[in-house]
Amino acid sequence: TDAFAWLARLRDNITIYDQPGLSLYQLAASIQQIRQSQGVDLVIVDYLQLIRIDEGHSREREVATISSGLVALARSHDVPLIAISQLNQDGRIRESRAVEHDAAAVMKIVYPEDNWKEGGEPVDCELSVVKHRHGRTGRVPLTFMRSEQRFVERDFSSFRG
Repeated sequence: TDAFAWLARLRDNITIYDQPGLSLYQLAASIQQIRQSQGVDLVIVDYLQLIRIDEGHSREREVATISSGLVALARSHDVPLIAISQLNQDGRIRESRAVEHDAAAVMKIVYPEDNWKEGGEPVDCELSVVKHRHGRTGRVPLTFMRSEQRFVERDFSSFRG
């Protein structure tokens, strides 16, 4: 109920495009339009691999183009941009290393397989800061409160950077 009330207060300040196959050009035009009317404080792309480009290259090259395009978009509009991406089984960003290269920070949430619980039980995990151009890397222990869909810090003193 509290989260709903909080979101209701923000509803005029949040824009969600739930559009499959959104292109970089469409995203840039949308950001420009919103920026002119009310301003943009943050852009979240969920998820990077769903952005479409009209090039006939390999998927790895397409994802690299999307990644560099998102960096240029964030810079040109002077807005922070978070792009969520899928990882391979080895923990690397799926389909292109260029995403890791372009990113100012790369973080992943690691869930130990033996720690996953069914139902609404809290799950211990950690936020692994793999890359951070302007800060420390390391791991932050978290607990995922499944029933509330949020993460809470377990013990920051154990941050290893």
